[in-house]
Amino acid sequence: MGSLAMYQSGEQMIMENLLNEKLSVISITRNTIHNGPGYRVLILFKGCPLRCKWCSTPESQENREILSCNPRRCIGCGNCARACPEGAVSFTESGPVIDRETCTNCMDCTKVCHSKTLTPVGKKMTVREIIREVEKCRDFMEMSGGGVTLSGGEFTYEEFGAKMTLVQELHKRGISIGVDTCGYAYSQRYRLLAPYVDFYLWDIKQMDPEKHQELTGKDNAKIFRNLMLVNEQNIDLYFRCPLIPGMTDDDANIHGMCALAQKMHHLKSIDLLPIHHLGKARYDMIGMPYPIEEDLKLDSQRLEDIEKIVKSYGLPVRIIG
Repeated sequence: MGSLAMYQSGEQMIMENLLNEKLSVISITRNTIHNGPGYRVLILFKGCPLRCKWCSTPESQENREILSCNPRRCIGCGNCARACPEGAVSFTESGPVIDRETCTNCMDCTKVCHSKTLTPVGKKMTVREIIREVEKCRDFMEMSGGGVTLSGGEFTYEEFGAKMTLVQELHKRGISIGVDTCGYAYSQRYRLLAPYVDFYLWDIKQMDPEKHQELTGKDNAKIFRNLMLVNEQNIDLYFRCPLIPGMTDDDANIHGMCALAQKMHHLKSIDLLPIHHLGKARYDMIGMPYPIEEDLKLDSQRLEDIEKIVKSYGLPVRIIG
């Protein structure tokens, strides 16, 4: 074999290895709304550095497979209790009950659960497998000016080498890429993503650093440093602002966010996201306590007032949800 052929063979082997790298995926959803322009394929990855008190996808926080239990699906066969090697599953009239202290997440119970009452949340997929799923929607994406939105969890957090391979391969195929991010990551990762990303959905949770620390477990200094870095990269930005009564809906926070938005070179919209409690059932299913004890709801008048504040700065605004 000639030296050129050997070089090409080596290159091909390297690419094969990269495409076979695995990522922790929660779900791949087609034709989602509010995740960027056009027909979008939304990919949720596991792992997040923040612990927001209002998190609606708690199953995304840890980069590991988690056992989910939805008793409403139960058909009463009792297979799960018999299959558990640790005796962590007991069977009651209302369905299976999981002893989370004893459960080792071996997932033996899910293999015999015909009704999908017990299911593993998160699975390992190769870069190649993810691309194959995305390609199924190519015609719809091209006709609508859509693409892929990478979210989580936090896309920039873990398994980043394999994620860069995914981004590069999607870009090579001419597929538009958006990234939904909290902004808490190594700055170099945003530099590496810059040639491939068309837009960011950037979370702006709380401008006050001490409040941000209290509400998410992390300071916001790194988030704003990265935002200013991305601001110079000629990439479109959408601010995503969760509105949680008593946590993020105060006037000081809204005005601070608007002042920051005015500094952005390519801001497309400020998206206001009023709190919902749709995530509560998700906490129950994975055995986690719901962190918000009160039944918080953003008053419609307050939402209207916040919208007016944003508009008073001459900024584009959308209400989502």
